[in-house]
Amino acid sequence: MGNSHRSPPKEDWVFEEDDLVGDLTRGHGADLFAPRSSDASSLHMGAVKAGQEGASDSCGTPGLQREGQLDECDASCPKDQLEKVSVEDERKMGGEQASTSGRDNAFAAAADVLLRGECVVAFTGAGISVESGIPDFRSPSGLWARFDPGLYCSYPAFIERPELFWTMALEMQWLTGDAEPNRGHAALVQLEQLAGLRCVVTQNVDGLHQRAGSAAVHELHGTVCTMTCVACKKKRSVWREMERLRSLNKKQLEPADVPRCHRCAGAMKMDVVLFGEALQYAVLQEAMRAATAADVILVVGTSLSVAPANSLVQQCKARGGQVIVCNLDDSGQEYADIVLQGNASDTLERLVAACTQKLDEKRLGLEALINENRQLPAPSERTLALDRALSVGSLL
Repeated sequence: MGNSHRSPPKEDWVFEEDDLVGDLTRGHGADLFAPRSSDASSLHMGAVKAGQEGASDSCGTPGLQREGQLDECDASCPKDQLEKVSVEDERKMGGEQASTSGRDNAFAAAADVLLRGECVVAFTGAGISVESGIPDFRSPSGLWARFDPGLYCSYPAFIERPELFWTMALEMQWLTGDAEPNRGHAALVQLEQLAGLRCVVTQNVDGLHQRAGSAAVHELHGTVCTMTCVACKKKRSVWREMERLRSLNKKQLEPADVPRCHRCAGAMKMDVVLFGEALQYAVLQEAMRAATAADVILVVGTSLSVAPANSLVQQCKARGGQVIVCNLDDSGQEYADIVLQGNASDTLERLVAACTQKLDEKRLGLEALINENRQLPAPSERTLALDRALSVGSLL
C-alpha cells in the first residue's frame, strides 16, 4: 500500500443531478431498512433490486449501475490467506487456549495498516449499534418480521398513507432518543486521534457517531433526528413529535395523527431514505469522494451485500487500497485483506489497543535512540581539528 494521498479523478465520483433523481417505478434508491435479497419478493416496487436497471454511473449508485460496469475486485485475498482472528472464539476458548500468535498477528497487522494509512475511512452498518439497543431490522425478531417494508417503508406508500410509516416508527423504541453511543462508536473517535481516520461513512440513521464525537460523518441513508415537509421542504427536529405520538397510546395511528408542517400543513417525513427514494446527491458525492481517496477502509458491522456499500469498497480496492473487515459473521470477507471477526465494540477496542501499543513502541524506540546519542563521548580536540580541516578542504 502506498502512503501517497490520492485525489480521485473527477469522473469517478461526480454524477449528473438527473441521474440521482429517484425513479419510483424502477425502485432507485436503497436504505438502512433494505431487507436481504431473499426478501425482495415482499416489496411491490422492487427497491432492493436497485442496480439491475436504469441509468448508469461509474460508482455503482443504487439503481444506476449497469452490470459489469465496475472493475472486479481482483485485489481481494483468498479466504484461506486472510489475516483472521475471532474475538468470539477467544472468549469461548479462554486466553491460554487461544492461538496467541494468530490473534496478535491479525490485530498487529491491522494496526500497522491503519497507522501507515494517510486517508482511512470507516464504513459502518447496523452491527456497530446493536450494543446501543438498536436491533438489526433484518433479524428473525426484527422490524421486518412484523411490518411489510413495501407497505410501511416505501416512498410511494408514504405519500398515500403516511400514518403507516409513523405507526412503524413508534415501534422503534430507540427513536425516543434513549439510545447512547457505545464502546464501538467511542473507539472510532479514538482512531481519529491515533490513526489517519478522516471520516465515517455510515448506513445507520441513529446519529450515534455524531453524539460519540466523530468529526465527519456521511449518513448515506439519512437520519431519524430530523424530518422534512414533503410539500414545502421545511425541516425540524423529530423528537417532540415522537413524544406526542407516543402519548396517544395507539397501536395504529390515523391520518389525523401524522406530524404536519407548521407552515403549510403538509405531511412531515422523517429524513431517512425509504424504498423507492433516491439517496441524497450531496451525501453520496461526499461518500464517493472519501472512498476513492482512501488508502484504507475499515468496515464495521455491515455485510456489504447491497449497493452503494459494496461499490464504495470496490472503489478503494480498484486503486490498490486495503480493506479491514470487522463483522460478527463471515460476511464481507470477499473484500477483505484483514479480517477481525467478533462483535464491533470488542474488536474496535482491541484494535485501538493494538494501535496504541504500536505507537508506544515507536515512541520508546525513539527515546532510546535519543538517549543513546546523548551518551556518546564528546569529540576530542584532534577530531574537531580534522573536521575543520576537511570542511575547509571541501570548500577549495
